[in-house]
Amino acid sequence: MAKLRETAALMLAGLEWQFDGDALTGSLSLEWKREILLIFKEALHNIRRHASAQRVTIRLADEDGELVMEISMTGVARCARRDDRHGLTSQRQRAQALGGELRVASQPGEGTVVTLRAKLDSAAQPEHT
Repeated sequence: MAKLRETAALMLAGLEWQFDGDALTGSLSLEWKREILLIFKEALHNIRRHASAQRVTIRLADEDGELVMEISMTGVARCARRDDRHGLTSQRQRAQALGGELRVASQPGEGTVVTLRAKLDSAAQPEHT
């Protein structure tokens, strides 16, 4: 959680933003932490590169054993060039590697919401024997 807040502070400097996060139950494996951070960073990068963001809201929660990371942006999203879509494909592949899915919903003139959902039961830190 602290690393995500730190990353948001660096990447969203100069924008109005808010981070709401709940403590997640259990410990996450290093692989999970890495994939979540990379998805998060790519989403923030896309906001900086492809949007005239007015406000960014980040929500991280454990909802009934499911990790939910929602990044919403108010403002106008500019269309990405064809070669820029690799980042979204990469985010979706990372989400699938976590056993989850990534959705992007955009309303013209309203904003965009990127949502990652993944079951936390597959995120546990492996036991050492």
